[in-house]
Amino acid sequence: RQSSARAGEYHVIQFDGGARGNPGIAGAGVVLFSPEGDIVEKKSLFLGERVTNNQAEYQALIMGLQLGLDLGHTKLEVEGDSELVINQVVGNYEVNNKKLKALMKKVVEVLEQMEDIVIRHIPRDQNKIADELANIAMDTMTGE
Repeated sequence: RQSSARAGEYHVIQFDGGARGNPGIAGAGVVLFSPEGDIVEKKSLFLGERVTNNQAEYQALIMGLQLGLDLGHTKLEVEGDSELVINQVVGNYEVNNKKLKALMKKVVEVLEQMEDIVIRHIPRDQNKIADELANIAMDTMTGE
């Protein structure tokens, strides 16, 4: 489901993916916050050298959802600054790109394991930690 404001009862995942060149060197970053707003976990991952920005965004979302699941959180609020990905995931936009369809399928597979998900678009300036993690992955070509 979609919401415009945090409810404050679930852990929050913020995700960001980026590519330099589009397609180009790409990375993903994810940060997990407690319901109180404290950072619980951060993760970055280098995605490869011929990845589009939208593919990177999807992979960051999948990484974030999987991180939440791995830590036992089946109720999450998910925030990202990709208007396209958020709107495709909630069903406002169709997914027409073949590679994005495959990534969307993975998103659905993870979402099916969740009890409740609230997803929202946030401005880029509110997604700085995940953005920084994605850039670290691109700079170092590694993950942490």
